[in-house]
Amino acid sequence: MDEAREVLQLMIKKGCAPDIRSYNIMINGYCKAERFDEAMELFHEISRKGPVPDTVTYNTLMQGMCKLGRISTACELFRKMIASRQVPDIVTFHILLDGLFKRGKLEEALKLFQAMRNSELELSIVCYNILIDGLCKAGHIEVGKELFHKLSVNSLKPSVYTYAIMVNGFCNEGLADEAYQLFRSMGDNDCLPNSCCYNVMIQGFLRNSYTLKATELLTEMVSKGFSADLCTATFCNLYPILSPLGWLFSAYWSLYSAPMRILWANPQHFNTSLSSWLVSISNSSRLSLFAASLSRMLHVVFCQCLPQPHPAYQTDIISAVGGIMRVSEWTALQNSVAQQF
Repeated sequence: MDEAREVLQLMIKKGCAPDIRSYNIMINGYCKAERFDEAMELFHEISRKGPVPDTVTYNTLMQGMCKLGRISTACELFRKMIASRQVPDIVTFHILLDGLFKRGKLEEALKLFQAMRNSELELSIVCYNILIDGLCKAGHIEVGKELFHKLSVNSLKPSVYTYAIMVNGFCNEGLADEAYQLFRSMGDNDCLPNSCCYNVMIQGFLRNSYTLKATELLTEMVSKGFSADLCTATFCNLYPILSPLGWLFSAYWSLYSAPMRILWANPQHFNTSLSSWLVSISNSSRLSLFAASLSRMLHVVFCQCLPQPHPAYQTDIISAVGGIMRVSEWTALQNSVAQQF
């Protein structure tokens, strides 16, 4: 950014006055680098000397102020924008609406939304996503739910992110079953879940201690080519500490985790890791839970092209589950998977 500023100053010295687009690029760069004070200094400089700041200038600065949590400064910029006769666009209102909700200013956010509805602006699903998300995070899940179901009245169709917002809202309120029902209904609205939706639903299941459902959905997510995001990965790694059933999810998650797959490229490390969690399932009280997911776990081992367990550990697994999977069943599983390659 410092070099870019030097180039800008050189342009001025050479008599090549930068236009507002050049200044907007600089201001955007400062904001992305979180050097907001310098962005504001440049804004004040062009306000005094020209060129005239445009809608993009104000939007960029308001976005930066909201990101910093300085919503009052963002609102002040908005008023200055109006006073300068710059016309706000839909992006301007999205920035302010989102900023107000994130700072807990619910009343002001709702007033702004009502003003948007009363204007000639055409409200998109993005605007409603911000509104529903803000209401759900403020604990008004029923109001958010009502708005969600009334989207068609406004000739709008929920996007995949609208569903993700509602699923997250339900899970945060302990309504994991209702969240899952909505998640499964997405296809009925020609809106298939993406990686974001799967991650949100899995996190919701874990927050509500739906361990087995989380493992099932993790299997489905990977089979569709999606992967865990950073938030889900962090949650999965912490879950064994937070839940009495965490041992099961820990074992299951480790088979999917990309870092673990890399580490397990070494057969010796793989077998050592496998052995370590076999000890945790040897307690008979855990066998019934483990049995439900064992064959699926093993299928993942083969399908993800991980090193196959050493025969000695195959025997350990069979012993650990008390005969739940016999040698013949293990062999059948291997043969079945091998035919797919």
